Amino acid sequence: MANGRVFVAGAPGDVLLEWLRARLHESGYDPLVLAPAGEAGDAAPISLAPVVASFDLWRTAGEERFEALAALDERLPPGRPLLALCNALSADEAASYTVRAERVVGFSLFGIPHEGMLAEVLPGLSTDAGAVQRAVEVLAALGLRTETLPPGSTRP
Repeated sequence: MANGRVFVAGAPGDVLLEWLRARLHESGYDPLVLAPAGEAGDAAPISLAPVVASFDLWRTAGEERFEALAALDERLPPGRPLLALCNALSADEAASYTVRAERVVGFSLFGIPHEGMLAEVLPGLSTDAGAVQRAVEVLAALGLRTETLPPGSTRP
C-alpha cells in the first residue's frame, strides 16, 4: 500500500531525479514527475493516494525552476512540505516563488545519492515547524539520515 503521492520536479535525465523517483517507488510512495513546460512528464494515472510532499530538484536557478516551484506549490494540499534542493537557491529564495512560504523546506545532499546518506534540512526563516517535521519524516522514509540546521541557514 502506498504511503501517498509525491510530486517531483527537476531536469529530465538528472541522476538525482531518477534516484529519487526509484527510492520513492521502493519506499511505497507514488511519485509523479512534473515535466518542464513544453515537455512530456509522467502520465497522471488516477490515484487515490493522498499527496504527502513535493520535491524541487532543480540544481540551478532559472525560469524553469521558478515555474516548477510555483506549480508544485499550486498542486500541493495545505500542510504538506515542499522540499527544495538548496544548491543554487536558499529555502527563503525558493519560497519567494510560492504562495505558501511556510511550507518550503530546503535540503542538501552531498555526493552520489545512496541510501543512508546525509540530508541536511535547511528551513527558511518563515518555514513552519510542522513542515520541517513532515519533511524529515519523508526523507527518513527514503532511507536518508537527516540533520536539521537552524532556520535561515544556507549552503555556499
